[in-house]
Amino acid sequence: MEKKVPPVDVDVLMARVKEKAARRRQALEESQQGRTALGFPGTGSDDAVAAAGQAALADPLTAWRQRSSYRLREFTVRHDRDFVAHAFRGLLKREPDPTAVNRYCARLRSGDITKTWLVGRLRFSKEGRRHAVRVRGLLIPLAFHVLFRVPVLGALVEWPLAFIRLGRSWREARSAEQYNRGEFTRLGDRMALVAAMRDETERALRDTERAFRAFEQTAQADFARLKRDLALQDRRIGVLLEEARRLLPESGADAFPQVVREEADHRLDALYASFEDVFRGTREVIKGRLAVYVPYIRDAGGGTRAAPLLDIGCGRGEWLELLREERLEGRGVDTNRVFLEQCRKDGLDVTEADALSYLRGLPECSLGGVTAFHLIEHLPFNVLIDLFDEAARVLRPGGVLVCETPNPDNLLVGSRNFYLDPTHRKPLPPDLVAFLAKYRGFARVRVLPLHPRLEYDPADAERDDPMAPIRMALYGPQDYAVIAYRG
Repeated sequence: MEKKVPPVDVDVLMARVKEKAARRRQALEESQQGRTALGFPGTGSDDAVAAAGQAALADPLTAWRQRSSYRLREFTVRHDRDFVAHAFRGLLKREPDPTAVNRYCARLRSGDITKTWLVGRLRFSKEGRRHAVRVRGLLIPLAFHVLFRVPVLGALVEWPLAFIRLGRSWREARSAEQYNRGEFTRLGDRMALVAAMRDETERALRDTERAFRAFEQTAQADFARLKRDLALQDRRIGVLLEEARRLLPESGADAFPQVVREEADHRLDALYASFEDVFRGTREVIKGRLAVYVPYIRDAGGGTRAAPLLDIGCGRGEWLELLREERLEGRGVDTNRVFLEQCRKDGLDVTEADALSYLRGLPECSLGGVTAFHLIEHLPFNVLIDLFDEAARVLRPGGVLVCETPNPDNLLVGSRNFYLDPTHRKPLPPDLVAFLAKYRGFARVRVLPLHPRLEYDPADAERDDPMAPIRMALYGPQDYAVIAYRG
Protein backbone atom coordinates (compact mmCIF):
# COMPACT_ATOMS: atom_id res chain seq x y z
CA MET A 1 0.00 0.00 0.00
CA GLU A 2 1.31 3.44 -0.92
CA LYS A 3 2.27 5.46 2.11
CA LYS A 4 0.38 8.73 2.24
CA VAL A 5 2.29 11.80 3.27
CA PRO A 6 0.17 14.20 5.32
CA PRO A 7 -0.17 17.66 3.79
CA VAL A 8 2.19 20.28 5.19
CA ASP A 9 1.33 23.96 5.46
CA VAL A 10 4.50 25.94 4.73
CA ASP A 11 3.16 29.04 6.49
CA VAL A 12 2.56 27.04 9.67
CA LEU A 13 6.10 25.66 9.54
CA MET A 14 7.65 29.11 9.11
CA ALA A 15 5.53 30.49 11.96
CA ARG A 16 6.79 27.64 14.15
CA VAL A 17 10.41 28.46 13.27
CA LYS A 18 9.94 32.16 14.03
CA GLU A 19 8.21 31.36 17.34
CA LYS A 20 11.04 29.10 18.53
CA ALA A 21 13.66 31.63 17.45
CA ALA A 22 11.87 34.38 19.36
CA ARG A 23 11.69 32.23 22.51
CA ARG A 24 15.40 31.42 22.33
CA ARG A 25 16.29 35.06 21.75
CA GLN A 26 14.18 36.15 24.72
CA ALA A 27 15.87 33.57 26.94
CA LEU A 28 19.27 34.79 25.77
CA GLU A 29 18.42 38.42 26.55
CA GLU A 30 17.05 37.48 29.98
CA SER A 31 20.25 35.60 30.78
CA GLN A 32 22.26 38.70 30.01
CA GLN A 33 20.20 41.08 32.10
CA GLY A 34 22.19 42.41 35.00
CA ARG A 35 25.51 42.23 33.20
CA THR A 36 27.25 45.48 34.05
CA ALA A 37 29.09 47.59 31.53
CA LEU A 38 32.85 47.44 32.08
CA GLY A 39 33.76 50.53 30.12
CA PHE A 40 34.98 48.65 27.08
CA PRO A 41 33.83 49.55 23.57
CA GLY A 42 31.07 47.50 22.14
CA THR A 43 29.02 47.04 25.32
CA GLY A 44 25.34 47.81 25.28
CA SER A 45 22.35 46.42 23.43
CA ASP A 46 22.58 45.12 19.90
CA ASP A 47 20.07 47.72 18.74
CA ALA A 48 22.18 50.55 20.14
CA VAL A 49 25.32 49.16 18.51
CA ALA A 50 23.51 48.73 15.22
CA ALA A 51 22.12 52.27 15.37
CA ALA A 52 25.54 53.68 16.18
CA GLY A 53 27.09 51.66 13.36
CA GLN A 54 24.52 52.93 10.88
CA ALA A 55 25.07 56.52 11.98
CA ALA A 56 28.83 56.09 11.64
CA LEU A 57 28.46 54.62 8.19
CA ALA A 58 26.19 57.48 7.14
CA ASP A 59 28.65 60.23 8.25
CA PRO A 60 31.46 59.46 10.76
CA LEU A 61 31.88 63.15 11.64
CA THR A 62 28.23 63.96 12.37
CA ALA A 63 28.23 62.73 15.98
CA TRP A 64 31.66 64.24 16.71
CA ARG A 65 30.80 67.70 15.39
CA GLN A 66 27.79 67.90 17.69
CA ARG A 67 29.86 67.39 20.86
CA SER A 68 32.12 69.93 22.57
CA SER A 69 33.07 67.92 25.66
CA TYR A 70 34.62 64.47 26.17
CA ARG A 71 36.28 62.34 28.76
CA LEU A 72 39.87 61.37 28.12
CA ARG A 73 38.95 57.69 28.30
CA GLU A 74 36.59 58.05 25.33
CA PHE A 75 39.71 58.52 23.21
CA THR A 76 42.27 56.31 24.94
CA VAL A 77 39.99 53.27 25.01
CA ARG A 78 40.62 52.95 21.27
CA HIS A 79 43.81 51.76 19.65
CA ASP A 80 46.17 52.46 16.77
CA ARG A 81 44.56 53.95 13.64
CA ASP A 82 41.13 53.93 15.22
CA PHE A 83 42.46 56.01 18.15
CA VAL A 84 44.20 58.53 15.89
CA ALA A 85 41.12 58.90 13.68
CA HIS A 86 38.79 59.45 16.64
CA ALA A 87 41.17 61.95 18.23
CA PHE A 88 41.22 64.02 15.04
CA ARG A 89 37.45 63.83 14.67
CA GLY A 90 36.71 64.78 18.26
CA LEU A 91 39.35 67.47 18.79
CA LEU A 92 39.88 68.92 15.29
CA LYS A 93 36.44 68.03 13.84
CA ARG A 94 37.91 66.58 10.67
CA GLU A 95 39.31 63.40 9.22
CA PRO A 96 43.09 62.94 9.57
CA ASP A 97 45.22 62.88 6.46
CA PRO A 98 46.90 59.50 5.76
CA THR A 99 50.39 60.92 6.35
CA ALA A 100 49.50 62.06 9.86
CA VAL A 101 47.86 58.73 10.67
CA ASN A 102 50.93 56.78 9.57
CA ARG A 103 53.32 59.07 11.43
CA TYR A 104 51.45 59.03 14.74
CA CYS A 105 50.73 55.30 14.59
CA ALA A 106 54.43 54.61 14.05
CA ARG A 107 55.38 56.73 17.09
CA LEU A 108 52.68 55.10 19.24
CA ARG A 109 53.85 51.61 18.28
CA SER A 110 57.46 52.46 19.05
CA GLY A 111 56.56 53.91 22.47
CA ASP A 112 57.93 57.32 21.56
CA ILE A 113 54.63 58.97 22.49
CA THR A 114 51.53 57.98 24.46
CA LYS A 115 47.86 58.36 23.72
CA THR A 116 47.47 61.03 26.42
CA TRP A 117 50.34 63.05 24.97
CA LEU A 118 48.82 62.90 21.46
CA VAL A 119 45.38 63.95 22.75
CA GLY A 120 46.99 66.89 24.53
CA ARG A 121 49.06 67.84 21.49
CA LEU A 122 45.98 67.90 19.27
CA ARG A 123 43.83 69.70 21.85
CA PHE A 124 46.31 72.51 22.47
CA SER A 125 47.43 72.87 18.87
CA LYS A 126 46.46 76.03 17.01
CA GLU A 127 43.63 74.18 15.25
CA GLY A 128 42.53 72.49 18.48
CA ARG A 129 42.40 75.76 20.44
CA ARG A 130 40.12 77.18 17.73
CA HIS A 131 37.56 74.43 18.36
CA ALA A 132 38.13 74.64 22.16
CA VAL A 133 36.91 71.11 22.89
CA ARG A 134 36.87 70.29 26.60
CA VAL A 135 38.55 67.02 27.59
CA ARG A 136 37.79 66.09 31.18
CA GLY A 137 40.60 64.33 32.99
CA LEU A 138 43.29 65.43 30.53
CA LEU A 139 45.31 68.12 32.30
CA ILE A 140 46.81 66.15 35.22
CA PRO A 141 47.78 63.05 33.12
CA LEU A 142 49.13 65.37 30.43
CA ALA A 143 51.23 67.26 32.99
CA PHE A 144 52.77 63.98 34.16
CA HIS A 145 53.41 62.91 30.55
CA VAL A 146 55.19 66.20 29.91
CA LEU A 147 57.15 65.73 33.14
CA PHE A 148 58.11 62.20 32.11
CA ARG A 149 59.80 63.56 29.01
CA VAL A 150 62.21 65.69 31.14
CA PRO A 151 65.60 63.89 31.34
CA VAL A 152 66.46 62.25 34.72
CA LEU A 153 63.56 63.94 36.53
CA GLY A 154 61.05 62.16 34.32
CA ALA A 155 62.47 58.74 35.18
CA LEU A 156 62.49 59.51 38.93
CA VAL A 157 58.80 60.42 38.78
CA GLU A 158 57.68 57.74 36.29
CA TRP A 159 58.88 54.66 38.18
CA PRO A 160 56.97 55.35 41.48
CA LEU A 161 53.86 56.21 39.51
CA ALA A 162 54.21 53.04 37.46
CA PHE A 163 54.35 51.03 40.69
CA ILE A 164 51.25 52.82 41.97
CA ARG A 165 49.41 52.16 38.70
CA LEU A 166 50.29 48.46 38.87
CA GLY A 167 47.28 47.72 41.08
CA ARG A 168 44.96 49.59 38.77
CA SER A 169 46.37 47.76 35.75
CA TRP A 170 45.81 44.46 37.52
CA ARG A 171 42.17 45.37 38.21
CA GLU A 172 41.71 46.39 34.59
CA ALA A 173 43.23 43.11 33.43
CA ARG A 174 40.81 41.14 35.62
CA SER A 175 37.95 43.28 34.37
CA ALA A 176 39.01 42.64 30.79
CA GLU A 177 39.19 38.92 31.47
CA GLN A 178 35.65 38.89 32.87
CA TYR A 179 34.43 40.95 29.95
CA ASN A 180 36.03 38.57 27.46
CA ARG A 181 34.53 35.57 29.21
CA GLY A 182 31.14 37.22 29.07
CA GLU A 183 31.58 37.91 25.37
CA PHE A 184 32.56 34.30 24.74
CA THR A 185 29.48 33.14 26.65
CA ARG A 186 27.31 35.51 24.64
CA LEU A 187 28.89 34.28 21.42
CA GLY A 188 28.25 30.68 22.43
CA ASP A 189 24.60 31.46 23.16
CA ARG A 190 24.25 33.10 19.76
CA MET A 191 25.88 30.14 18.03
CA ALA A 192 23.50 27.80 19.83
CA LEU A 193 20.57 29.97 18.71
CA VAL A 194 21.78 29.93 15.11
CA ALA A 195 22.27 26.16 15.23
CA ALA A 196 18.77 25.66 16.61
CA MET A 197 17.29 27.90 13.92
CA ARG A 198 19.28 26.03 11.27
CA ASP A 199 18.04 22.67 12.52
CA GLU A 200 14.44 23.90 12.63
CA THR A 201 14.76 25.37 9.13
CA GLU A 202 16.24 22.13 7.79
CA ARG A 203 13.36 20.17 9.30
CA ALA A 204 10.89 22.59 7.77
CA LEU A 205 12.58 22.27 4.39
CA ARG A 206 12.50 18.49 4.61
CA ASP A 207 8.81 18.56 5.48
CA THR A 208 8.17 20.97 2.61
CA GLU A 209 10.12 18.79 0.20
CA ARG A 210 8.11 15.73 1.24
CA ALA A 211 4.90 17.69 0.83
CA PHE A 212 5.98 18.92 -2.59
CA ARG A 213 6.87 15.40 -3.70
CA ALA A 214 3.50 14.17 -2.54
CA PHE A 215 1.80 17.02 -4.38
CA GLU A 216 3.86 16.30 -7.50
CA GLN A 217 2.88 12.64 -7.42
CA THR A 218 -0.76 13.58 -6.98
CA ALA A 219 -0.57 16.13 -9.79
CA GLN A 220 1.06 13.62 -12.12
CA ALA A 221 -1.59 11.06 -11.32
CA ASP A 222 -4.35 13.63 -11.90
CA PHE A 223 -2.74 14.69 -15.18
CA ALA A 224 -2.50 11.12 -16.39
CA ARG A 225 -6.13 10.53 -15.42
CA LEU A 226 -7.24 13.65 -17.27
CA LYS A 227 -5.34 12.54 -20.38
CA ARG A 228 -7.05 9.16 -20.22
CA ASP A 229 -10.43 10.79 -19.73
CA LEU A 230 -9.88 13.16 -22.65
CA ALA A 231 -8.78 10.31 -24.90
CA LEU A 232 -11.83 8.32 -23.87
CA GLN A 233 -14.16 11.24 -24.54
CA ASP A 234 -12.54 11.80 -27.91
CA ARG A 235 -13.07 8.17 -28.85
CA ARG A 236 -16.68 8.35 -27.75
CA ILE A 237 -17.30 11.50 -29.80
CA GLY A 238 -15.72 9.82 -32.81
CA VAL A 239 -17.93 6.78 -32.44
CA LEU A 240 -21.04 8.94 -32.10
CA LEU A 241 -20.17 10.95 -35.22
CA GLU A 242 -19.53 7.84 -37.27
CA GLU A 243 -22.76 6.26 -36.06
CA ALA A 244 -24.66 9.45 -36.97
CA ARG A 245 -23.22 9.37 -40.49
CA ARG A 246 -24.14 5.69 -40.87
CA LEU A 247 -27.71 6.17 -39.76
CA LEU A 248 -28.35 9.04 -42.20
CA PRO A 249 -29.32 7.92 -45.73
CA GLU A 250 -26.61 8.40 -48.31
CA SER A 251 -28.91 10.60 -50.35
CA GLY A 252 -29.44 12.80 -47.34
CA ALA A 253 -25.78 13.65 -46.75
CA ASP A 254 -26.56 17.34 -47.14
CA ALA A 255 -28.99 17.02 -44.27
CA PHE A 256 -26.11 16.16 -41.92
CA PRO A 257 -26.05 19.06 -39.43
CA GLN A 258 -23.39 21.64 -40.33
CA VAL A 259 -22.30 22.15 -36.73
CA VAL A 260 -21.70 18.41 -36.31
CA ARG A 261 -19.73 18.30 -39.54
CA GLU A 262 -17.55 21.21 -38.39
CA GLU A 263 -16.92 19.69 -34.99
CA ALA A 264 -15.94 16.44 -36.64
CA ASP A 265 -13.36 18.33 -38.68
CA HIS A 266 -11.87 19.82 -35.50
CA ARG A 267 -11.66 16.67 -33.41
CA LEU A 268 -7.87 16.51 -33.65
CA ASP A 269 -7.10 20.20 -33.10
CA ALA A 270 -5.90 19.69 -29.52
CA LEU A 271 -3.89 16.64 -30.51
CA TYR A 272 -2.08 18.53 -33.25
CA ALA A 273 -1.44 21.49 -30.93
CA SER A 274 0.21 19.14 -28.44
CA PHE A 275 2.21 17.58 -31.26
CA GLU A 276 3.53 21.04 -32.24
CA ASP A 277 4.50 21.80 -28.64
CA VAL A 278 6.60 18.63 -28.48
CA PHE A 279 8.20 18.52 -31.93
CA ARG A 280 8.11 22.09 -33.24
CA GLY A 281 10.13 23.74 -30.47
CA THR A 282 9.52 26.53 -27.96
CA ARG A 283 8.15 29.91 -28.96
CA GLU A 284 11.48 31.62 -28.36
CA VAL A 285 13.33 29.09 -30.52
CA ILE A 286 10.85 29.49 -33.37
CA LYS A 287 10.91 33.29 -33.15
CA GLY A 288 14.68 33.18 -33.31
CA ARG A 289 14.54 31.09 -36.47
CA LEU A 290 11.90 33.25 -38.14
CA ALA A 291 13.83 36.47 -37.53
CA VAL A 292 15.82 35.75 -40.71
CA TYR A 293 12.77 36.74 -42.80
CA VAL A 294 12.26 40.24 -41.34
CA PRO A 295 14.77 41.91 -43.71
CA TYR A 296 13.05 40.34 -46.75
CA ILE A 297 9.69 41.75 -45.63
CA ARG A 298 11.17 45.22 -45.08
CA ASP A 299 13.02 45.18 -48.43
CA ALA A 300 9.77 44.33 -50.20
CA GLY A 301 7.97 47.22 -48.50
CA GLY A 302 5.60 44.82 -46.72
CA GLY A 303 4.25 45.01 -43.22
CA THR A 304 2.86 48.53 -43.57
CA ARG A 305 -0.71 49.66 -43.07
CA ALA A 306 -1.10 50.07 -46.85
CA ALA A 307 0.62 46.76 -47.62
CA PRO A 308 0.10 44.40 -44.65
CA LEU A 309 1.40 40.85 -44.42
CA LEU A 310 -0.73 37.71 -44.31
CA ASP A 311 0.55 34.55 -42.60
CA ILE A 312 -1.40 31.52 -43.79
CA GLY A 313 -1.34 28.60 -41.39
CA CYS A 314 -0.21 30.95 -38.60
CA GLY A 315 -0.18 28.18 -35.94
CA ARG A 316 0.84 29.37 -32.49
CA GLY A 317 1.49 32.89 -33.82
CA GLU A 318 5.25 33.19 -33.26
CA TRP A 319 5.72 34.97 -36.61
CA LEU A 320 2.85 37.39 -35.97
CA GLU A 321 4.26 38.15 -32.51
CA LEU A 322 7.67 38.83 -34.04
CA LEU A 323 6.11 41.15 -36.62
CA ARG A 324 4.40 43.08 -33.84
CA GLU A 325 7.70 43.44 -31.99
CA GLU A 326 9.27 44.74 -35.23
CA ARG A 327 6.36 47.22 -35.65
CA LEU A 328 5.18 45.53 -38.84
CA GLU A 329 1.51 45.04 -39.75
CA GLY A 330 0.42 41.43 -40.08
CA ARG A 331 -2.52 39.09 -39.60
CA GLY A 332 -2.98 35.35 -39.80
CA VAL A 333 -5.41 32.62 -40.79
CA ASP A 334 -5.63 29.03 -39.55
CA THR A 335 -8.19 26.29 -39.09
CA ASN A 336 -6.92 24.91 -35.77
CA ARG A 337 -9.13 26.39 -33.06
CA VAL A 338 -6.65 25.67 -30.27
CA PHE A 339 -3.99 27.70 -32.07
CA LEU A 340 -6.45 30.48 -32.83
CA GLU A 341 -7.56 30.74 -29.21
CA GLN A 342 -3.96 31.01 -28.08
CA CYS A 343 -3.24 33.72 -30.67
CA ARG A 344 -6.26 35.74 -29.61
CA LYS A 345 -5.17 35.53 -25.96
CA ASP A 346 -1.85 36.99 -27.08
CA GLY A 347 -3.65 39.88 -28.77
CA LEU A 348 -2.87 38.79 -32.35
CA ASP A 349 -5.11 39.46 -35.36
CA VAL A 350 -6.17 36.00 -36.58
CA THR A 351 -9.12 34.53 -38.44
CA GLU A 352 -10.47 30.99 -38.60
CA ALA A 353 -10.58 30.19 -42.31
CA ASP A 354 -9.23 27.91 -44.99
CA ALA A 355 -6.12 29.56 -46.45
CA LEU A 356 -7.12 29.26 -50.10
CA SER A 357 -10.69 30.43 -49.48
CA TYR A 358 -9.43 33.41 -47.48
CA LEU A 359 -7.01 34.42 -50.25
CA ARG A 360 -9.78 34.21 -52.85
CA GLY A 361 -11.81 36.68 -50.81
CA LEU A 362 -9.08 39.36 -50.86
CA PRO A 363 -8.85 42.09 -53.51
CA GLU A 364 -5.96 42.18 -55.96
CA CYS A 365 -2.70 43.90 -55.01
CA SER A 366 -3.86 44.31 -51.39
CA LEU A 367 -0.93 42.67 -49.56
CA GLY A 368 2.76 43.42 -49.23
CA GLY A 369 3.70 39.88 -48.28
CA VAL A 370 2.36 36.34 -47.91
CA THR A 371 4.13 33.81 -45.67
CA ALA A 372 3.53 30.10 -45.17
CA PHE A 373 5.74 28.26 -42.71
CA HIS A 374 5.57 24.47 -42.89
CA LEU A 375 2.23 24.55 -44.67
CA ILE A 376 2.74 23.58 -48.31
CA GLU A 377 3.84 20.03 -47.45
CA HIS A 378 0.31 19.49 -46.07
CA LEU A 379 -1.44 20.44 -49.37
CA PRO A 380 -2.51 18.40 -52.38
CA PHE A 381 -0.62 19.35 -55.53
CA ASN A 382 -3.53 21.15 -57.21
CA VAL A 383 -4.24 23.14 -54.04
CA LEU A 384 -0.55 24.16 -53.91
CA ILE A 385 -0.80 25.50 -57.49
CA ASP A 386 -4.00 27.41 -56.64
CA LEU A 387 -2.26 28.81 -53.55
CA PHE A 388 0.60 30.19 -55.66
CA ASP A 389 -1.86 31.68 -58.14
CA GLU A 390 -3.92 33.43 -55.45
CA ALA A 391 -0.79 34.69 -53.67
CA ALA A 392 0.46 36.22 -56.93
CA ARG A 393 -2.95 37.86 -57.44
CA VAL A 394 -3.25 39.47 -53.98
CA LEU A 395 0.35 40.64 -53.76
CA ARG A 396 1.12 44.12 -54.97
CA PRO A 397 4.02 44.55 -57.45
CA GLY A 398 7.26 43.88 -55.57
CA GLY A 399 5.44 41.97 -52.83
CA VAL A 400 7.14 38.88 -51.45
CA LEU A 401 6.01 35.26 -51.00
CA VAL A 402 7.88 33.17 -48.39
CA CYS A 403 7.29 29.42 -48.12
CA GLU A 404 9.32 27.39 -45.62
CA THR A 405 9.18 23.59 -45.69
CA PRO A 406 11.27 20.55 -44.63
CA ASN A 407 14.28 19.88 -46.84
CA PRO A 408 14.25 16.33 -48.31
CA ASP A 409 17.85 16.84 -49.54
CA ASN A 410 18.76 16.07 -45.93
CA LEU A 411 18.53 12.25 -45.78
CA LEU A 412 17.46 12.19 -42.13
CA VAL A 413 14.63 14.61 -42.91
CA GLY A 414 13.54 12.96 -46.16
CA SER A 415 13.62 9.40 -44.83
CA ARG A 416 12.42 9.85 -41.24
CA ASN A 417 11.81 13.26 -39.63
CA PHE A 418 9.38 14.38 -42.34
CA TYR A 419 7.02 11.56 -41.43
CA LEU A 420 6.86 12.41 -37.73
CA ASP A 421 3.93 14.65 -38.68
CA PRO A 422 1.12 12.31 -39.82
CA THR A 423 -0.60 15.17 -41.69
CA HIS A 424 2.35 15.64 -44.07
CA ARG A 425 1.64 14.44 -47.64
CA LYS A 426 5.02 14.09 -49.29
CA PRO A 427 8.36 15.91 -49.26
CA LEU A 428 8.81 18.75 -51.74
CA PRO A 429 12.33 19.11 -53.20
CA PRO A 430 13.62 22.71 -53.35
CA ASP A 431 13.98 22.67 -57.14
CA LEU A 432 10.33 21.68 -57.56
CA VAL A 433 8.94 24.47 -55.37
CA ALA A 434 11.21 27.06 -56.99
CA PHE A 435 10.06 25.88 -60.45
CA LEU A 436 6.39 26.13 -59.49
CA ALA A 437 6.86 29.67 -58.17
CA LYS A 438 8.53 30.78 -61.41
CA TYR A 439 5.97 28.95 -63.58
CA ARG A 440 3.04 30.63 -61.78
CA GLY A 441 4.38 34.12 -62.48
CA PHE A 442 6.81 35.02 -59.68
CA ALA A 443 10.16 36.69 -60.39
CA ARG A 444 13.46 36.79 -58.49
CA VAL A 445 12.94 33.37 -57.00
CA ARG A 446 15.64 32.10 -54.64
CA VAL A 447 16.06 29.10 -52.34
CA LEU A 448 17.33 29.82 -48.81
CA PRO A 449 18.81 26.76 -47.00
CA LEU A 450 18.04 26.80 -43.28
CA HIS A 451 18.79 25.13 -39.97
CA PRO A 452 21.73 22.77 -40.53
CA ARG A 453 22.62 20.40 -37.73
CA LEU A 454 25.44 21.31 -35.38
CA GLU A 455 27.69 18.68 -36.94
CA TYR A 456 27.54 20.44 -40.32
CA ASP A 457 30.27 22.85 -41.41
CA PRO A 458 29.41 24.90 -44.55
CA ALA A 459 33.12 25.05 -45.41
CA ASP A 460 33.03 21.28 -46.12
CA ALA A 461 31.53 21.98 -49.55
CA GLU A 462 34.66 23.92 -50.55
CA ARG A 463 37.11 21.27 -49.39
CA ASP A 464 38.41 18.49 -51.58
CA ASP A 465 37.04 15.87 -49.19
CA PRO A 466 35.23 12.74 -50.46
CA MET A 467 33.19 12.65 -47.20
CA ALA A 468 31.86 16.19 -47.66
CA PRO A 469 28.79 15.15 -49.73
CA ILE A 470 27.89 12.53 -47.15
CA ARG A 471 28.12 15.00 -44.29
CA MET A 472 26.07 17.44 -46.37
CA ALA A 473 23.37 14.82 -46.94
CA LEU A 474 23.23 13.83 -43.28
CA TYR A 475 23.84 17.07 -41.43
CA GLY A 476 23.05 19.79 -43.98
CA PRO A 477 20.08 22.20 -43.88
CA GLN A 478 16.98 20.54 -42.44
CA ASP A 479 14.60 23.16 -43.89
CA TYR A 480 14.59 25.59 -46.79
CA ALA A 481 12.54 28.56 -47.86
CA VAL A 482 11.52 29.66 -51.32
CA ILE A 483 11.46 33.47 -51.47
CA ALA A 484 9.73 34.85 -54.57
CA TYR A 485 8.65 38.35 -55.57
CA ARG A 486 5.77 39.43 -57.73
CA GLY A 487 7.04 41.19 -60.86
